[in-house]
Amino acid sequence: MVVGRNGSGKSNFFAAINFVLGNDFVHLTQDQRNNLLHEGTGKVTTAKVEVLFDNSDRRLLQDTNEVRISRQIGQKKDQYFIDTRVVTRTDVSQLWFPSLVLKAQECSFR
Repeated sequence: MVVGRNGSGKSNFFAAINFVLGNDFVHLTQDQRNNLLHEGTGKVTTAKVEVLFDNSDRRLLQDTNEVRISRQIGQKKDQYFIDTRVVTRTDVSQLWFPSLVLKAQECSFR
């Protein structure tokens, strides 16, 4: 559960997770990439979002207490990472199964 006052960043938190793990931003056009990289800033060539998960219960298919999943986009391509290892988007999605369904059912918004 994520609780906070208006303007505290709850929506930004979920937007970052959706960017790394979701399907909404899988097929970005060149214009969408440019808008994402340059909105409100100078010349930026890459953007990266990293999500750190507690894996002490080993729900994720990794043998570590913490798992870092990140996505970096550039002008022309995306890269996904599990910890520091470059992986495919499929590798990231397979890391969750079957725990992602359980976690999604446990989420609530206020």
